[in-house]
Amino acid sequence: MPVDKAVRNILENCMGIMNGEKLLIIADTKTQKLGFFFYENASVLSKDIGFTVDLEIIEPTATDGAEPPKEVADLMKMYDIELFLTSNSMTHTDARRNASRNGARIASMPGITKEMIKRTLMADYNKVAELTEKFAKNIDGKNKIHIRTKKGTDLMLSMKNRSFEQDNGIYVDEGSCGNLPAGEVCGAPVENSANGTLVIDGSMAPFGKVKEIKLKFKDGKVVSIVGDHSEELSKYLKTDNDRTIAELGIGTNMNAKLTGNVLEDEKILGTIHIAIGDNTSYPGGKNKSSIHFDGVVLEPTLLADGLCLIKHGKWL
Repeated sequence: MPVDKAVRNILENCMGIMNGEKLLIIADTKTQKLGFFFYENASVLSKDIGFTVDLEIIEPTATDGAEPPKEVADLMKMYDIELFLTSNSMTHTDARRNASRNGARIASMPGITKEMIKRTLMADYNKVAELTEKFAKNIDGKNKIHIRTKKGTDLMLSMKNRSFEQDNGIYVDEGSCGNLPAGEVCGAPVENSANGTLVIDGSMAPFGKVKEIKLKFKDGKVVSIVGDHSEELSKYLKTDNDRTIAELGIGTNMNAKLTGNVLEDEKILGTIHIAIGDNTSYPGGKNKSSIHFDGVVLEPTLLADGLCLIKHGKWL
């Protein structure tokens, strides 16, 4: 059978798979159909390139950032390349971090669908990388970040001594990790620095599309929640660490559109997203949590040390 073009693009161009390497595909009982699709296509491609491929089906983890079973975490230390086709994100887990330390190149695709694959994973990732690098150069090294929107966001935070990472879809270096679809500049704000109001009007993990969730931050922590899913979200935020700001991200993928799946939504060009919970996957991050929830903000205005980099969702 011919190899699906998107699967080939992921393995050859995004992951740089080579002869003699070992590939692990992890799916769960909710995503196993997609897992088998990737496994079958990778198996065909493996005959041309000369790598081996294994598929591991697990039970869905409790939520984004929850650890997989220990036996799976141990398995993840044994492979060169890993694709996570799971319901929930495993990016911000010790299991993933340990696999990366062992040199594994990892692409996380929580909740991805075939429609998303066709639309976003055939994107020109050289162009995505170019846009990502451009914005990273503009914001890296800045200290005071001010985010505003017409819907009421007015949030201040600090990136002092914190660097930004470029998630550009190219994971060919040993230990590299990121999302597919990719396209964001992201980093961990100083944990106690966020003050003000954040209005999430795009989508939020684990709820999907939202009309409006209003979070009030004081000294880095969420102190009130109003709007969609407020009661349910409050139940997830069991500790101070769960309520702590974890990430500032800026979308850089021109093919991404709002679907309700944060994996894609947070990559939309001109959006920003703020996460709460674990930030230890980012440079300088010190907040350990069992969750990592991203909320996408549409048409933001972002100022960095007083310089306007985004105005109403348009890059300047």
